[in-house]
Amino acid sequence: MATLADLVSPGGQVIVRHPATARVLAVALTELGRPAKAVTTPAELAASRAAPCLVTTARLPMPGSPIIYVAQGDWPVPQPEGATILGPVGDHRRAHRASGALARAVANPHRLDPPPRWPAGTLPGAPRIAGGLALADLDEPVYGDRLRTDFAQDGEFPEYLRPHCERVLARWRPAHRPEVVVAAPWPAGQYRIHHGALAISRLLGLPFAGRLVGPSAPLEADPATRVRALARHVRLNTDRLDVPALSGKRVLLVGQLWQEGWTMSMYAQLLAGAGAREVTGLTLAKRSPWTSPLARPARRH
Repeated sequence: MATLADLVSPGGQVIVRHPATARVLAVALTELGRPAKAVTTPAELAASRAAPCLVTTARLPMPGSPIIYVAQGDWPVPQPEGATILGPVGDHRRAHRASGALARAVANPHRLDPPPRWPAGTLPGAPRIAGGLALADLDEPVYGDRLRTDFAQDGEFPEYLRPHCERVLARWRPAHRPEVVVAAPWPAGQYRIHHGALAISRLLGLPFAGRLVGPSAPLEADPATRVRALARHVRLNTDRLDVPALSGKRVLLVGQLWQEGWTMSMYAQLLAGAGAREVTGLTLAKRSPWTSPLARPARRH
């Protein structure tokens, strides 16, 4: 799947509808290895002639520069000869779902909000996870398309995500600083999460206590059924996890994906039962439980 940076040529123009979108998209392109500058006023244009790529709200008088239009909502899309159209029309609509929130994940990690209570008939009280953050959103085009491809099979922690991870962790100010890192199990990404949790523990200067043991295949079911199944499959294995290192400590639980939060909450419940004082989640990505692969609302019936 092509990324926007693959399509943008040096000296080109990416045209969007709103100034705010231009600014966040310029940040996203820079993150993806194509330095760009948002230009929304004549003064900015005068100072930006030498920019490798411009993200603008209107076509600028730069003859010969490659043009990409990002269509947003019902915005009438101009289609000049030779221009590339992204968004609701064009061959790359899945790779580039343009919206006002196109690249928020670059500047701000996504907050993880734990479920307020367990599904009826499962566990008493509220989940024991103190929220957390995700590095990316699978339904945004900044990192989402590449991560969806990577998540199809196991592998190392994505190198393209590492600089972003370092910046996010450098800015992160949790209410209580974690004291130890644990890797959450993931059926199709155990090595990736183990590798990533080790890298994150080194970035934060924290000890790595090991990993939990979980189900060998994804659990696709309603929340109550999934929580009951997780209760049967998730366990502590002292060969893979230094359980005494958790006692009285604030744990950073590193996982692959947060959707509804039940799986990570179940892992946090197990760690709390083993003596952890607090558990905070950090995942490579998150996805709305009501979002399809094409980022369109799709409520579960």
